[in-house]
Amino acid sequence: MKKKVGIIISGQIRANSLNPDFTHDSIILDSIKEYFLNEEFINEYEYDIFISTDQIDVDKSKEFFGENLKNINLTESNWYMNNQEIQINQFEYYYNKYIKITEKYEGYEFYPNAVYQYYRMFVAYTMLKKYQLDTNSKYDFFVRIRPDARLTQNIVPIFKLLDENNKYLFIEHEQLLIFNPELEDIFKLIEHYGEYTENIETKKGIYMYLTAGGDLLANNQMMLCPEKQFVDHIYYILLKKNINFFNALYGIKYPSFNLLYRENFTYGHINNDHPIYTNKNYIWNPIHSIEYVKNNIPNDLKIYESRYPIKKYTVLFINHKIKKCGVYQYGTRLFNILKKSVAINFIFCEIENYDEYLKLLENNQYNALFYNYHPCIMNWLNSNNIQRKVKNIGIQHDLTENDIFEITLRLDTTLPERENRYNIPRPIFENVDELLKNYVPCSKEFEEFLNYNEGPDVPIFGSFGFIFNRKRFHKIVEVVCNNYDNAIIKLILTHADTAPSQMEVIEHCNNSLTKTNIKLMITHEFIEELDVLKFLTVNTMNIFMHETHPNAGVSSVPDYALSVKNPIGISNTSWFRHIYSPEIDVEITPINESILKGKSISEKYRDEFSNTRLIEKINTIIINEIL
Repeated sequence: MKKKVGIIISGQIRANSLNPDFTHDSIILDSIKEYFLNEEFINEYEYDIFISTDQIDVDKSKEFFGENLKNINLTESNWYMNNQEIQINQFEYYYNKYIKITEKYEGYEFYPNAVYQYYRMFVAYTMLKKYQLDTNSKYDFFVRIRPDARLTQNIVPIFKLLDENNKYLFIEHEQLLIFNPELEDIFKLIEHYGEYTENIETKKGIYMYLTAGGDLLANNQMMLCPEKQFVDHIYYILLKKNINFFNALYGIKYPSFNLLYRENFTYGHINNDHPIYTNKNYIWNPIHSIEYVKNNIPNDLKIYESRYPIKKYTVLFINHKIKKCGVYQYGTRLFNILKKSVAINFIFCEIENYDEYLKLLENNQYNALFYNYHPCIMNWLNSNNIQRKVKNIGIQHDLTENDIFEITLRLDTTLPERENRYNIPRPIFENVDELLKNYVPCSKEFEEFLNYNEGPDVPIFGSFGFIFNRKRFHKIVEVVCNNYDNAIIKLILTHADTAPSQMEVIEHCNNSLTKTNIKLMITHEFIEELDVLKFLTVNTMNIFMHETHPNAGVSSVPDYALSVKNPIGISNTSWFRHIYSPEIDVEITPINESILKGKSISEKYRDEFSNTRLIEKINTIIINEIL
């Protein structure tokens, strides 16, 4: 099956022969036929074209692009070849926004003409998205090219080059882009144009491809220029997705694969004394050939990365010290995932009182503070004594809200998000087989408990947690007895440091055991995370049946159970509302049916709660709200 390409042609039409006022030559269209929409491309790819420009010969465009042309927009008149029902802000909104930003930067050059450039790109993108929605189609690549760009080399090999080398993006300034649809927010630059106002020295390395290692302009000339705004926009899109800029793209210097054609054989940004003007027989020699892109660009970018290192943003992750606590364990799991962030340098610390908190604040090198907060174990922290020099990000473990933090991250993915309150995916373990490759049990006693079985025909049902009545471990015993005559039930019931154990739980479990051939095994040993994961992998099904609590957050135990591929059974309770499905509710669905039906549900949540999604969500929140 052919891969599909969504092509956006956006910008001023200028000396393109689709311009009804320009009929001197067909240089641009000839180059598109020769170097892009050629036989090689048509044999390999399906494609759709969307154009947003100032004026165009519609009939000639239809003739040239054929049925692949899906829509045209003329921006000034707000005209569409095909109806466009999606409503977007008008050009004046973005123009006025940009002008307002520039008013703060006296003595800086600003570039209002580029607002139209990126507005047209955005309009073309909305046409593409509308077409996708109407036809239920997906694209494997996006291309953006300016209407005034004359192609000078065959760009078709670039598509395979990106695929074969796991690159996301090919970019020649902003005139020519080929990229992975995962980066489609590139088309939304107009929403942020002018907002990227960091000094060029802070990320100098990412601009170097613009000059192929040459000198950059002064900061007051370059900070608000369209090329820098474009590259910054791409940089932060990649950063939010936890992708290293220098590893993600082929960034080349203009003019290599395209020349901005003006008319009468003149070109934008090409000096008047260039031989292309003075020598009729001159053959264009691009700065970067396709061979150079293949063989040299990755190394060039590594040089820029090492020569001009970009300082990572630093966030202090604050946990408490009580280790036999679900909140503490959640914090360590979350941190161990977040430390993989490319965008943020998370630093872990444990404190237990306000004095230790004040000591931490003596180091003011952090861009933000991140609190694994619960009022029961950080009751010394409140809205009056929390620091305000940098922003505070707090975890909300239950449904009780507070006004302590500027940004609140909620663990319940079923809640509606609102300003400064965001839901984040659960911190599950991934690659559990690899984690357990050299596993050694924490003790001889636990090894015996773990390995006990009565052969492949006798199912084993497991659960774990602190010894509290609200966990309803006795209901697990009841439901297994109701479904099986011969089985093993293994419970890891440990003592918490935050509250006394309710030992009647053991008695309730024993009293619920109603069949002689069902064996109940209980250990109180406090085990490590790898022991928990190993335990969950050897059970036929892992079951959790907590009672409902009106103010409860969502439970962390499914995080462990979803991390392994064994079936999970639950009850219909507030603690499990984020993963509830009748198919895995063992109080209404027989266990053997839940085992068969539950696999796809577990896979769904493993994807929804993937480490990648978690890191991307928190990267995005921090970059948008703080950086």
